[in-house]
Amino acid sequence: MGCQFIQINLHHDKAVMALLCPKLPVEEINIALIQEPLVYGDRINGLCCRRGTLFSAGSCIASRSCICVRNTIYAFLLLELCCRDVMTVRVMCTREGSNWEL
Repeated sequence: MGCQFIQINLHHDKAVMALLCPKLPVEEINIALIQEPLVYGDRINGLCCRRGTLFSAGSCIASRSCICVRNTIYAFLLLELCCRDVMTVRVMCTREGSNWEL
């Protein structure tokens, strides 16, 4: 089995966010690339990333993109390649005896 990705533009919509949250753990999605999440103040709200880590631009600016990576995958933020509109993470994983990196 490979790595499962999802890419979605939420358009700052609570209803769409509510539909996405249950799918992340159930459908074994490993990496979620999310544009225009629901933001309140300077925080991303409503996104449940319980089995993973949510990467965003941080608390200094209202982020318009984020990446949720499952805990079974090692990932870290590449700050020099991030801004309000773009999130970049380096991902390393071992699956079925082979190593891969993105």
